[in-house]
Amino acid sequence: MSLKWFDRYHTTQGLHFQLNPKYYLKEETAVYMTHVMKHLALSLIAIYIPMYIFTQTKSYNLFHIDETVNGILWTLSYYAVKSFIALLVVLLLSPLIFSRINFQRSLLISSVAQIIEIILLIKGANNPKIIILASAFSALEVIFYWIPYHILFLKKTIDSTNNFGQKTSLRFFLHRLCAGVSPLIGGIVLSKFGYNTLFISALVLIFMSSFPIITMVQEWKHHKHSVKNVMKELCLNKKYALITTSLCGQALQSLILAVFWPVLLYLVLQNFVKIGLLKSVSLLATSFALLIVGKWVDKGKSQLVHSIGVTLSTLIDMAKVFVIKPLGVYLIDIFDNLNTPMYGLPNMVLFYEKAKRLGTSDFVIYREIVLHAFIVFSALIIGALLLTTTNWRLFFSLAAVGALMAYAIDFDKN
Repeated sequence: MSLKWFDRYHTTQGLHFQLNPKYYLKEETAVYMTHVMKHLALSLIAIYIPMYIFTQTKSYNLFHIDETVNGILWTLSYYAVKSFIALLVVLLLSPLIFSRINFQRSLLISSVAQIIEIILLIKGANNPKIIILASAFSALEVIFYWIPYHILFLKKTIDSTNNFGQKTSLRFFLHRLCAGVSPLIGGIVLSKFGYNTLFISALVLIFMSSFPIITMVQEWKHHKHSVKNVMKELCLNKKYALITTSLCGQALQSLILAVFWPVLLYLVLQNFVKIGLLKSVSLLATSFALLIVGKWVDKGKSQLVHSIGVTLSTLIDMAKVFVIKPLGVYLIDIFDNLNTPMYGLPNMVLFYEKAKRLGTSDFVIYREIVLHAFIVFSALIIGALLLTTTNWRLFFSLAAVGALMAYAIDFDKN
């Protein structure tokens, strides 16, 4: 489909904003708005997608005779395929894609890809092959949304004070505050109307989320990327070994928590409204703490805050190995989210600071390559180990290892 209409529309809108200052919306605000709206949609379904994959695939005994382990392996496969395709696209096609497609079009394509992913998930009820196919479109959403988004965030939200902590905490705060009730709403919709209605509701919000950046950000061409240089100068450079180790740790932990924790919530709580309420309470409880921690980070306390966060995250992940009762699940999830400001926020701020110093676009590409490569590697190892045991809770200990690895970025001197 031709995108000439998009160019004409964007030019007209840009002129409109210039001629009518009272309607002008700052680009920084547009970046925040898109992120908040996107996560408002994703928060409706995020915790339920792994549960959906698990329940729709566990009876297809391709991997293991134990239904629970089999369902976990299918869910693990979904995220492994997603990261594998994302990695291939970045390595083989990103220079071509980003030389021909501007930021706004990238974000538009990401929304279309995510909409197709959700449609395929709906069509994939009791059909694991279609569900795995959906992961391919989820991978495109990663490439066309997150890479441009991180670059835009760095370009549009950094002022002369370089308050990365406050800027990043504001983004996290708006996300959690606006999306705080979404998991509960999602759980209620799911309980009363089923997955199809829930997914369709998210589709509408995802479509709407593209408009702030598409219409209000005057940013066109991507910086030219050389994957060969990114691999040589960053990925394989011993100088950045600590950053690479940190990214590998983040990848390992995120994979474990994306697959195993939702399954545990589903098996222990067995109630979508309770699951949604838990996630909503956890998100809202941490909203205001993010702003406070953001100020601490900008005052030079990043390493102290991060060390506390890493310690707590490691202990919490280890506790997940042993939790079997609903009360334990409630407490762990709430404490885990309360720890997010001290664990996740300093990590992201350090990433933005280093990206700004070492080359914004290439550093973002480097981050995505390492994350997805290690997710694929971890999924293969975890999958092989799962074939030998039914005690899948033990793998939460690997999330604790990932948390410790993530702390390596604090010791990087670049």
